[in-house]
Amino acid sequence: MVSVKALTNIEHDGEIYTKGQSIELKTDQADALIEAGVATKGRHAQEAEVIEEKPKTKAELLAEAESEGLVLEGINGDSKRDQIVEAIAAARAVKQD
Repeated sequence: MVSVKALTNIEHDGEIYTKGQSIELKTDQADALIEAGVATKGRHAQEAEVIEEKPKTKAELLAEAESEGLVLEGINGDSKRDQIVEAIAAARAVKQD
């Protein structure tokens, strides 16, 4: 099922949906309405599709710290990602002072 938002009044399966109303439809039905220009993906569908940014890898974090000239206290090759994130935050705080 896909949530779409009516861009105009739509009659579907004997029911009338008003402009702006969200409708739950089968994917092929939703695609047909979107293609016809009478519906767009609904708010709920858009929220579900929000893709969270991937967390940076340890290597990316270390490269970022190096590019900023940060000195990371107590960080070595065995350090966990969370430790690196904390060390970067601490180094940035020191750098601002």
